[in-house]
Amino acid sequence: MAESCPVTTNAEDSRPRWLASARGRVLALFAALFLVALLIVPLAYLLEGATGLVGALLSFAICVVCGGLSLVVGEVFRRPEQVLYQVAFSMVLRSGIPLGICMLMYFRGGPLAEAGFVFCLLAFYVVTLAVETMIMAAQRSHTPNAVNSIKAS
Repeated sequence: MAESCPVTTNAEDSRPRWLASARGRVLALFAALFLVALLIVPLAYLLEGATGLVGALLSFAICVVCGGLSLVVGEVFRRPEQVLYQVAFSMVLRSGIPLGICMLMYFRGGPLAEAGFVFCLLAFYVVTLAVETMIMAAQRSHTPNAVNSIKAS
């Protein structure tokens, strides 16, 4: 009886280097958010002083952590038939936590909310969403489709 083995493609080899590992994807997200932070953090400090600086840095950290966790959790659900799980769990981490914190901070008020924390968080969130969408789309375009992953009989 012949042993069945999966049909594979060379899609993994054609990926850009940064897309080939979870570490590379997280570093790409961090780099994009860091570039945005170079604009937002000084602006927050100029407009709101030390409280604005703390708010901008905190919002940067929230988006880096949630976005990084989202990308790492996406690694768990790599197979084509698990794409719905990947999107769902990643969305909760990438969107639910930052927007929940944003809503909590907005309704609670206080010095961080008054210093523009919500606006900083939303600015970083939009960048996180865009970068992660590009990363996930590029990753999916380099993943063998379900037909190629069916075991040959």
